Amino acid sequence: MSSWRRASASNVETFRCPTVLAKKRDRKAAVRNQGEVSPLKRFLTGAVLGGLTVALLAQRPSDKIVPPQIVVDNQKVKVSRWVLQPGERSPVHTHSLDHVYVVVHGSKIREFISDGAIHDDSQETGRAAFSPARGKTHSFENVGTTPYEMISIELKQ
Repeated sequence: MSSWRRASASNVETFRCPTVLAKKRDRKAAVRNQGEVSPLKRFLTGAVLGGLTVALLAQRPSDKIVPPQIVVDNQKVKVSRWVLQPGERSPVHTHSLDHVYVVVHGSKIREFISDGAIHDDSQETGRAAFSPARGKTHSFENVGTTPYEMISIELKQ
């Protein structure tokens, strides 16, 4: 009888079973911890959602995905030529190197970033820019009415 706990309400003495007390304690702890998410669950959720996002970006049935033409690929640089007709889209890719791009024929471009963001941009003919390596994963689509052509030069050294 030593494991049973004595509880008194008013002048009435009752005894409570240890199993019942444990279940009650566990229910209270579960309610207290309801809003907390473990780091492992957070990581797994991010990994799954990130993978799904990239998979969705990579395949949309109505899009025609067009890979770039590799013009030069050596120890120092990789030069890619992107040509997208209206409605065509680049494959999902990640920028792990610094690169310079030059727009040969401009058009309206819609960029799909792996975090779910979507940006529209009018890429004008002659535009040139340097883009530092940030590990950015994205794809882009020609949503304009004219063909889009761009040269990308990735700097390996």
